[in-house]
Amino acid sequence: MERLDNKFSIKRITKSSDVDYATALRIYNETTPNDIKTNSNELTNWLNKRDENRSFDLLMFSLYLDDIVVGFSMMCYLIKQRIIVIEYLALNGHYRVNAVFFSFMNLLQNYIIDIGLDVAYFVVEISNKNNGNSIDKESIFFKKLICLEGFGMVNATYYTLPLGLRNYESSFEAFLFIKTNDSINQISRSTFLDIVHTIYYDYFLIWYGDFLDSSDITVYKQKIDVCFESVKKHASGSESFEIKYADCPLVNGLKEEKTYGLLPAKKNKKINVYPIIIIIFLISPIIIIWLYNKILQFLNIPISSVNTIIGGVLGATITSTTAFLVSKKKS
Repeated sequence: MERLDNKFSIKRITKSSDVDYATALRIYNETTPNDIKTNSNELTNWLNKRDENRSFDLLMFSLYLDDIVVGFSMMCYLIKQRIIVIEYLALNGHYRVNAVFFSFMNLLQNYIIDIGLDVAYFVVEISNKNNGNSIDKESIFFKKLICLEGFGMVNATYYTLPLGLRNYESSFEAFLFIKTNDSINQISRSTFLDIVHTIYYDYFLIWYGDFLDSSDITVYKQKIDVCFESVKKHASGSESFEIKYADCPLVNGLKEEKTYGLLPAKKNKKINVYPIIIIIFLISPIIIIWLYNKILQFLNIPISSVNTIIGGVLGATITSTTAFLVSKKKS
């Protein structure tokens, strides 16, 4: 019977000249809805930028299944508050199933552990547009699956920031989903506002400072200020907020994209090595005899004087090899 398997792997992308960056980015461009999609030129700009003093570290990955690029992921490490913001996990076509999502989520989180990043919170923004009735397909996908990954929904009002000044649909009411190493049941108002402030001012404001002129960045900061003041206003009546876990509302009342199903498995064809071995052993005596002849000629020894010895050694080798192959085949 043929053995079936799938090989999942990720590779961090550190420069735009990476051989698989263009392929991974194309998957991101083709599958990410416009209202949550960061301009890919901006991604490339920050990927190539070397600034050790900035407030965040960008983590981009190409995702592989059976050594084929099937997706793109981007996370951002906010240094001040030790927060990982999971921005995108874009998967191509029929690879958008639970088995693939969970495998790559596991690899991405293991990567963070392996490189030794000190992380207080993993954070994901999930749309609550129109009270949850107008959620894009990526948010539905994430909302259903990250709950099963141990993320909990912070029961507090939050707003996503506009992705620049021209993507008017990209700012809307949302929820923050967070994951910690101890599954906390609530978060203080101060901690929640610190997380929001860090995302808004240490990440988004710095990010768009590279693409907007001084007057536009002032306008953009004003938009951030409005969003932050609104979050603070809604949070003013509570000292802490509940974090809802496995019983969080997943996709009630929504037409969700099918994410269950079987992943096409790669067939590993077994190579029959026996014909190759037989060919090698048929050819090797000729090569050996030729080499012996050359050596004997160099030493001025007539080949007739060692014919019996050579024949005996080669005969014994061929006999023992044949017996070994026959015994292996029977077993």
